[in-house]
Formats: sequence, C-alpha cells, structure tokens
Amino acid sequence: MNDRTSVKITEEKVWMKYYSKDIDKDAMPHCTIYSYLKECNADRMSATAIHYYGRNISFTEFIEKIDLCADAFASAGVKRGEMVSFLSVATPETIIALYALNKIGATVNTIDPRMDIAIIKRMTIESGSRILLSIDIAFPKVMAIIDDIKQEKIIAVSAFASLPPLKKFIANLSAKTKIPYCRITYQRRSNC
Repeated sequence: MNDRTSVKITEEKVWMKYYSKDIDKDAMPHCTIYSYLKECNADRMSATAIHYYGRNISFTEFIEKIDLCADAFASAGVKRGEMVSFLSVATPETIIALYALNKIGATVNTIDPRMDIAIIKRMTIESGSRILLSIDIAFPKVMAIIDDIKQEKIIAVSAFASLPPLKKFIANLSAKTKIPYCRITYQRRSNC
C-alpha cells in the first residue's frame, strides 16, 4: 500500500490541473455565495443574471427573489446549519432557493429527480431534512414515499413558473401533474 491511497481527493485537489499554474490558490472568497453574488454584481444590477427560455431575470429581480425566499424559509423555521432536501432540476426557482438557504446559513441536499424512488427515499431520510422542495413533475415520486420520508413541509415548485407568459400558458395546458395540496396539508395538520 503506497502513501497515495491514504490521501483524500479533496487533499489532492485533482481539479487544479484544469487551471493555469499562476492561479492564486489563496484568492478564494471567504463569504457566502449569496454575499459574493451581491458583491460581484453591485455595479451591474440591471444586467441579466438568468436567461430562462427567452425570459431574462436581472440581478435586481434575482436578488429580490432570493431575499423573499430567504424570508419564507426563515418563517418556515429553517435555521443556520439545517439541511433542506431538493428534488429538482436547475430552474430559476431552485437556484433562487439555493441562494436563499445559503443566505441564512442552511445547506441543500440535492437529489436528481430522475433517480428511482428507493434512492430518493434513502437520500431524503439520511439527510435529516425536515423540509423537501420538489419540482412538480417529480411529485408523483414524492407521493409514493410521502409517509416514509416524514417531512414536516413539502414545497412543490412549478417547472414553468419563470417561463415567458405564452410559453408558460402552453406548458401549463399540457401539464399532467396534479398535486393534492389538501391531502398533504391534511396529513400534517388536522384542520384541512
């Protein structure tokens, strides 16, 4: 057994081979990604932060949505150091939620919605999360394991929410996912 087998990948920093030799290894920012986003874009707030299927979201709008989302998570009781599970893809809403959780010091457990139900269930339970954010098109998988994962709150996010109006209208017409909001509320509260 040689010495290399005991070295962890993070200690080796194998990814550094893709960077130039003159990169300053100590230049990494020592702040949250939320703070870094605001700092780096303070002088270009009207520029496009996200382009999503023909819709441009400016840094001003993006940061406003992050702040609102952070307030919503805080109101839901999410605290610094807490884990929130995401069963989603990279929609603007998911990206906004990621920055919002980072702003309040929480962590995201990302789960690929293409995974099978057993893996989704295991990853959610093992994360210790009490809140699951799920993209609506993956919600049938959530419904199949809802009693097993025992999440206090399940947030359904539309895959179409940030689409331009006409594309959103067409996408919503063809959407097949029906989310039984009352059933979920009833399982968590008795006053549905």
